[in-house]
Amino acid sequence: GRVFNNMVALYSTANATASIGISLDGTTRYINVYYNTVRLETGTSAVTTSSFKTASNVSNVYVLNNIFSNYSKGYAYYVQSASAQVSENYNNYFSNSTTRLAFYGAEKATMADLRAASGGDVNSLNLEAYFVSENDPHLAIGNLATKAQYNADVPEDIDGTMRTPIPSPTIGAHEYVREVHDIAIVKIMSPTIDTRCVESDTIMVCVKFYNNGSSNETNVSWYAELQDVPGAISATRNFATFPLGQEKIDSVPLLLP
Repeated sequence: GRVFNNMVALYSTANATASIGISLDGTTRYINVYYNTVRLETGTSAVTTSSFKTASNVSNVYVLNNIFSNYSKGYAYYVQSASAQVSENYNNYFSNSTTRLAFYGAEKATMADLRAASGGDVNSLNLEAYFVSENDPHLAIGNLATKAQYNADVPEDIDGTMRTPIPSPTIGAHEYVREVHDIAIVKIMSPTIDTRCVESDTIMVCVKFYNNGSSNETNVSWYAELQDVPGAISATRNFATFPLGQEKIDSVPLLLP
C-alpha cells in the first residue's frame, strides 16, 4: 500500500501532548510513505508529540521524500524500536528542540545520531521548511526544491502539478515551482515585535534572505523602512553576488526621526 501526497497541519496554542501527524500501528506491513508534508505545532513544549510515528513491530515500511516538522519541541520522526523494519531516505526532519530531533529506539538529537541508528537517511536533511502559514503547509520558500528522489509512482503533487524528474523534485507533498528571479525574505530576525523604542533611537534591522529563484543574482540591493513613520528609512545595503539556493543574513541600522 501507499501513503502519499498528504498535507497535515496540526496547530494549537495549548500543549496537546498526544498529537501525531502520521501514525502507523503494529499491523502495518508493506507500506510506502511517499511525498507527505506534516507541520505540527500543538503548544510550545509538547515534548511527546511526533510528526511521524511507527509502532515497534511494523515491517517493510519505506519512508521517502517527506517533510516532518515539529514546532512543539517534540519529535520529527519516531520509530518505537530500532528493530522495526523501516527504511528511510530523502526526507527532511525538523524539530525546534535541541535534544530530540528523532526517536529510533532512543532519543536522537542530530541527523548523525539518526543515521547511525537507522543505517539509512544518507540523503535526508535537517532544515527548517518555511510554510505559507501554521495551517497551510504549502511551501513559501524553495529550500527543499530539487532535494527529493524522483519516484514514477507519484508523478504529480497534491495539487496536480507535475514533479520535475530532472534535476529532481521537491521534498514533501507540494512541488515548489521556482521563478527565474526571486530573492525572498525568509525572516526578520530583529527587531522583534516586543522591541521598545522612542524618537531618536537607532534600531538594528537584521534580515534573513534566500535566493528562491532559478538563477544566480548580482548587485542585489535592500533597505529597511518603517511603515507610516515619515523619514524612518535606512541606508541601502548591497549583495555583490547572491548564488541560487543560498541563504544570507544582513543587518542595517535604522534611525527613528
